[in-house]
Amino acid sequence: MGKPRRLDGIWAQPVRREVADDLSIRKYQGRRLSFKLCAGICLSCAAILVALPHLPALRDSLVPAANQDLGLDMEGGMHRSSSGDATTWLVVERLGIEAPILEGGEEQLAYGLWHKPFSAEIGKGNAVLSAHRFTYRYGEGVFYYLPNIVLGDRVIVRRGELETAYEVVETKEVTSSDVSILQPSAQNQLTLYTCASLLGGDSRFVARAVLAQEHETSRSSYKYANSQGGS
Repeated sequence: MGKPRRLDGIWAQPVRREVADDLSIRKYQGRRLSFKLCAGICLSCAAILVALPHLPALRDSLVPAANQDLGLDMEGGMHRSSSGDATTWLVVERLGIEAPILEGGEEQLAYGLWHKPFSAEIGKGNAVLSAHRFTYRYGEGVFYYLPNIVLGDRVIVRRGELETAYEVVETKEVTSSDVSILQPSAQNQLTLYTCASLLGGDSRFVARAVLAQEHETSRSSYKYANSQGGS
């Protein structure tokens, strides 16, 4: 048999063009499929990152009674460190917050509730306490539910058998650069703050609580002064 005849000249051009067009279509389809796949993966990852911080609240809203019956940890704050023997604890019963107050450098913030060292000692001025709401590394933080605190809520500082009650008198949002909440005060008070958003950002939620007895006294004095003024 003789060798197959080779397509030459103008007869080969339509065949070459058809093959080239077919290759181009396949490449285009391959690129389009890859783009859709990458876009799908990116959107899925973004959805997971946005949803993760809200899972603890969803869990607590769906099965609070079941978790309590099983004795599961429903407290705000999943960070735990070697400071389990801490002598001072912060308790906000209505929000389920019960955590040891950690002393030391800023690295303590990764483990739970941190008492800023340049603020006053608790009971002797403006004691500033900070904690995360949520981190992707540790999950739910001590102050996850802090923005749900309301005026009049009781905040307890527990040292051994001694408990000191504070009452929330102010809540607000500030920027991360606002240092007014760190200012010293002659009043015995706690300043609690955390990120305003579960996803972080520049806003900080702040709750200020004063010694409950002092607050009751100041309110009684105010009522007395008003009654005298009106008589």
